[in-house]
Amino acid sequence: DSIASADLSKITGGTLEAVSDGNVTFTGDLGTASLEVTSGTTFSADVSKVSAKTVSGAGTVSLTDLDNNLSADFSNVNPATLNVDWSGTGTYSGNLTNIDTLTISSGTMQVSDTILGSTTVDGTGALVIDSTDASVDVSNVASAVDATLNITTAGSYASTDFTDVSNIDNITLADGANTISQTDNTLDNISILSGSGDDTFGFTDASLSSGDTIAAGGGTDTLSISDSATLEDVDFTNLSGFETLTLSNNANSVTLGSEASDAGITTVNGGTDSDTFTLDFSNAATLNANGGTDSVNLTGSATVANDGDAFTGAQNANAIEILDLTALNSGGGFNTDDTIEFRFDTALVEKLVGSSSGDLTLKLTAQQAEDIQFTDTNGNEYNTTDTNETYHISDNTSYALDSDTNLVIDIV
Repeated sequence: DSIASADLSKITGGTLEAVSDGNVTFTGDLGTASLEVTSGTTFSADVSKVSAKTVSGAGTVSLTDLDNNLSADFSNVNPATLNVDWSGTGTYSGNLTNIDTLTISSGTMQVSDTILGSTTVDGTGALVIDSTDASVDVSNVASAVDATLNITTAGSYASTDFTDVSNIDNITLADGANTISQTDNTLDNISILSGSGDDTFGFTDASLSSGDTIAAGGGTDTLSISDSATLEDVDFTNLSGFETLTLSNNANSVTLGSEASDAGITTVNGGTDSDTFTLDFSNAATLNANGGTDSVNLTGSATVANDGDAFTGAQNANAIEILDLTALNSGGGFNTDDTIEFRFDTALVEKLVGSSSGDLTLKLTAQQAEDIQFTDTNGNEYNTTDTNETYHISDNTSYALDSDTNLVIDIV
């Protein structure tokens, strides 16, 4: 095609029209000429050759190097088919009007959702879509594209606010306080990165699973459950950067193991109903059980080194009514020498019940009962289940540690 390297900028005055009637890779200059690409032919060029030009016709225009033409104008480039390739990294501020397919073959293209619109995007590169809210339609973005929705304004969003995230791989949230409420599995398998503010991620019991990947950023970030929940440690597998877990005012059961610890959770707030918390003996999370009849079930291993050492499991729990030790050491004792025992004193019991008065039920095995000691309000020490001893530990018995604090023994 004779037009391939033509320099039409040298032709001035009047109206200039050029016709491309064969397959051509154009390296020349269209100048002020309008271009017609005829049917069945492809006109290939760098974006810079046709940006802000007038192009029409029944043929195909294939352009490259958009990443080096960040403010390109395609508003008058309107052949039958217009395909554009991106292969670098940058923020695009031009327009994508009339483009049929934008291929991000490599690198990262950052663009606002208002510019992207409904443009069809394919390729294997990365696309970052800037938006002030969650209502971005990415149904025309191919699944092979590594697509990120970058929400630039902090706010409150429900999972149903996300218009179409079927092909979104990542969501980044703005700095500031964000609230994301997930009542379904819309955002499963999407990696979410929050900003530097205090963010809250709300879930129903059914919508939280190991399929949720969230990296909470700076600030104090909260994982909140809105209904009665049974949470296993595996549910926290892909969470990180959180500080607080807050439960609803319903009955809940929560297992806090290594995954919850790796998620960063250091404070757990129970609701007003009865909750059950299962955690390792070494877990030092602050556990505010609040209302209801609340239980802490301890797992893992525990050994008392010196006679009279204070019991340190669930050391930062408060407002609980039941402390269950039966899973510790698989029900075994805390020392092979039954004269070396954990001590449960009044201060410890009152700390666990969260008040200067109240009852704590201590659930333990017969072997474990041989390895604890406590002193009642009359100064009598109980440190054995041997019925030959005057002051021995008995099953289903309440012992007054002071005038209004009681330790209830439940041997199973």
